[in-house]
Amino acid sequence: MSQVIDKKNAQSLFDPKQCFDAYWQSKDSELRNQLVLHYSYIAKSVAMQMRGIFSRYAQIEDIVQQGMITLIDCVEKFDPSKEVKFESYAFMRVKGAVSDFVRKQDWVP
Repeated sequence: MSQVIDKKNAQSLFDPKQCFDAYWQSKDSELRNQLVLHYSYIAKSVAMQMRGIFSRYAQIEDIVQQGMITLIDCVEKFDPSKEVKFESYAFMRVKGAVSDFVRKQDWVP
């Protein structure tokens, strides 16, 4: 029971802005992984939104996996000086990457 409470407290104490600041200074892969897990809902929501369109070309798990790979790239390349929310940036990048992934699955001679 105490582990559940500890996990809930850890999630409520997680501050993405502080984690981003620490990541940009150190480029620590553990911090990057925490950020990717925190924003994983973006990859899942894009996959769920696009599942009807792409269901005959790829499974939902493959689409989520592609979204997670793109999230890793988003965290590494995000530039806060552009004054764009990370969620907006990541959503557009993940949506584009999923579209490209599915296009590659449908080869037309």
